Order: sequence, then structure tokens, then C-alpha cells
Amino acid sequence: MLPGAPGSRVPGRIPPDPVVAAAGQGAPASLSVVAVWGSAVPGVAVLELRYGAGGVGAAAGHDAGGRCIGNDFMGSRLRKVMAVASGGGHWVELRRVMPAFADCETVYVSTEPVADADLAPARYYAVTNVTRRDRLSFVRIVAELVRIVRRERPDVVVSTGAAPGMLAIAIAKLFCRSRTVWIDTVAHTEGMTLSGRLVRPLADAWLVQWPHLAKPGGPEYWGSVL
Repeated sequence: MLPGAPGSRVPGRIPPDPVVAAAGQGAPASLSVVAVWGSAVPGVAVLELRYGAGGVGAAAGHDAGGRCIGNDFMGSRLRKVMAVASGGGHWVELRRVMPAFADCETVYVSTEPVADADLAPARYYAVTNVTRRDRLSFVRIVAELVRIVRRERPDVVVSTGAAPGMLAIAIAKLFCRSRTVWIDTVAHTEGMTLSGRLVRPLADAWLVQWPHLAKPGGPEYWGSVL
């Protein structure tokens, strides 16, 4: 459960866009990560992907659950999110934030060989599982992720780990300058994962799910997906 009442926001290190004082004024349409907070559905975490010219407009562009609505709000196009996770527990945690992507164009990437049936009609890519000891698999998954990123060109990449998510974030930053969100697994209670530590320079939002792991310079704690 995330702290605070449903709909209450926990500020992160990515600042919100300035409030638009009058219609037609403000910064160009952009996408930024705002917060993770409790949704209207008890026990489900929601990651708001904010877009629009500024605070007022962006708020008007989301429903009560924090999801993107509309594909031409204040001149901005429907944003593409690439959600990436390894199989098993990492995939389960990613599924907990999937409601945030319901009204965005979303593609999913995982090491699971077959997509969950309820993901349709979203596109799903199965990639090679990778370990630190298997260099051949590492080369193979990098090639796979380069092809996927260049084909999809995501605006935002969100990952709950592990190595496939770290690599996807790095590749998307390199090729697309995507905004990136790393949510370290809740399974690590005494420190960040290796992938979580390595991804730090590339993550626009660098998050842990245990408050005692947060530090002033990051990572940050915005709540837990469980």
C-alpha cells in the first residue's frame, strides 16, 4: 500500500511543469513523471504520466486514477510507454502499475515467452533472459532491445527490473532520449539490486520501495506497489 489517501501525491525529484496562467501560455507539450500514489482501487499503485503544457492543463488531462486521457490534449499526441521487466516477481510488480498505462499507447517487454492474455491488444515482445555469467545472452538481448526501441521509439520507459529493464532504459536514452523510471524490486529490503545501482545515471525517477533505503541524493521512496 502506498502512503497517503487515494489521489494524494508524493513529490519526487522530477519537478512538475509550471502552472499555466492563461490558456495558450506556458511550455510546449511535454511528458514527465509526477508521482506514484494510491489509486481508487485499494492496494493498487498508480504511476501518473503527466503530459500537457503545464500544471493546470495536465491536471485536466487525467482522470481520477491518474491515467492519461485523450490523444490530442492541448496539442500533445498520445504518449508511448514501454514497460519492461524480467519474468517472475519483477513482472508481477510491473503489472501492479499497469493501470497507469491504460489510456496511453503501451508496449510491453519481458522474458516471459508468451504474453498474458489480458495485455491484448497491446504489443508484447519476448526477449532473451540474461545473467551476468552468460555473455552470449547479454549480446543477444542488447540486439533485441535495440531493434525494439528503434521500432517503437518510446517517450517513457518504466521498469521494475532486472537486467532487461536496465538495458532497455540505457538503449532508450541513447536512441530516443526517453524519460525513464526505475522502480527497484520490493524483494530487496537491505539495499538496491545491482541493476538498480547501475541504472542510476540513466533514470529520471530512481525509486526504491522501502523507506529506509531512500537517501537525500537518491534513490527516492514514493511508496510500494504491493
